[in-house]
Parts: sequence; C-alpha cells; structure tokens
Amino acid sequence: MKIILILSVFLLMAGCIPFPTYKTLQPESSITVVDPAGKPIDFASVQLISSSYPYGYEKFRVITKTSPSGNARFTKIKQWRIEAPLMMHGVEEFFWNWCISKEGYKTLQTHYKSSKDFKNVSFITLYPGNSVACLEEHEAWRHQEQ
Repeated sequence: MKIILILSVFLLMAGCIPFPTYKTLQPESSITVVDPAGKPIDFASVQLISSSYPYGYEKFRVITKTSPSGNARFTKIKQWRIEAPLMMHGVEEFFWNWCISKEGYKTLQTHYKSSKDFKNVSFITLYPGNSVACLEEHEAWRHQEQ
C-alpha cells in the first residue's frame, strides 16, 4: 500500500496524471475608445478575441459596441478544465487581443502573444482613415506572415 501511495505521488509530481484547473478563458476587462482630440467614440465595434497555445488558435470572440462615453466592458469567463502538463500538448495557455473598428477610422487590431502583455483596462485612440473589417483568425495569421 505504501509503494502505491509513493508511486501515485511521484506520478502526480511528474505531471503525468491529469488534474482539474479553473482557467480564465476571457478576463474581466474594459476599454475606452476616443478620437485624437480625446472625444469618446460611441458605437465603435469592439471585439475581445480569446486564443490559446500550444497552437495559438482563436477559440472565440465576443463583440460589443462602445457606449456614448466610448466605453465597452467584458465579463470574465472561467471554466473547469482537465490538464496533464507533461503530455504531448501540455497545458492550455490563453491570451487575448482587441479589434476595434468604426466607419471613418482606421481599424486597430492588437497582436499580443501572451496573457502578461494584455491589460484589463485599456485606453485606445482611433485615428481618421479607412475602416476595414476585423480579420478572422485565418486571415490574421496570413496577414502577419506577409
């Protein structure tokens, strides 16, 4: 019995045994969008894009519009997951990006590669220019390669 207990503890410490973890799939966050003069931009489309490693693929995106004060808020989404750190794919690490667009302004799309780079409270200035649609995942990767 003692050998089984020791072996179980060793396997758990080695990372071979799956364990439950409560992951943040989307952080609670807010963003304020203004023009170059500091005036809030209302009804801008704000997308919070959730992606994860090990492959860096987009998981989902939540889209909302800014309020008259230029603010958009997103609620935290968490979920229980089962992970085994030393298995072939390892643990899943989430990271997030913004895409903000409004007719008459240049579209802004961030490219963070880590959750550590993402700020839960952001202040963004959109500049006048041509607005384009936010890139879908496969288009964003192709655009980065060019």
